[in-house]
Amino acid sequence: MLNLDPETGSLTIKGSESNIEQVEKHLENICKELFEKNLEVKSNEDKEICAICFDSLTYDFYRLESCGHAFCKACVLLQIESKTIPLTCVKQGCGKKFFALDIKKLLSFGSETVRKSFYATALHYHINHNPGEVMYCPSPDCHRIYRISSIGGEFLCLGCKNVICTRCQSLYHYGLSCEFFLNVEKDEDYSLKSWMKEDVALRKQCPYCQVVIEKESGCNHMECANCKKHLCWLCLKIFPTSMEVYDHLPFCPKNQSSSN
Repeated sequence: MLNLDPETGSLTIKGSESNIEQVEKHLENICKELFEKNLEVKSNEDKEICAICFDSLTYDFYRLESCGHAFCKACVLLQIESKTIPLTCVKQGCGKKFFALDIKKLLSFGSETVRKSFYATALHYHINHNPGEVMYCPSPDCHRIYRISSIGGEFLCLGCKNVICTRCQSLYHYGLSCEFFLNVEKDEDYSLKSWMKEDVALRKQCPYCQVVIEKESGCNHMECANCKKHLCWLCLKIFPTSMEVYDHLPFCPKNQSSSN
């Protein structure tokens, strides 16, 4: 069954697959005959040349919607298979980008492998040239993508089932800000250092073994629970015995600004 729409100029074919193939072959033969008849009345100067192979065009050509230049269908398909993004008209002096309609039509002439390969290359190009918009999932060997957000949020990747933070592009860090999480990733002691900075007067490291000590109360003599060294809490000087610490405290340089 054939249905011709005179307004749009479109021809719709309905029927079994074998019948549709027969109609397509018949239409192709008609196009070939009309092209050859038209070619006979043209002079060599008027014949169009493919800007890729420089041969005269046959009936099996494709005219770009973007600029109107025509190419052998096989040649422009090879251009697509080269996966040079963005696709542009190669005719000298043109360089206009292909319309999406051109790409869709041309890919319909190729194999499924060509289509998948081109779309994968186009996606990779878009991601690399728009780093602030979309990104690949950070999980190893996962090729899913997600949209980046300045305010952050959870993205459940359907490929690897991991939850991604759309702001810092890491695995989601529940209860932690992006800044804190990234700092912890760079420095495993960052959380400890941040905790110590919250109260530098009562949280210090043993000068001998570097174990962290938190002072809750008492005098400024301190004995490290790890290395058992005696030290002055004010200046962190180490002494052999506790008595020597007590002898030192009245004369400690930092004792004038601290209370025992």
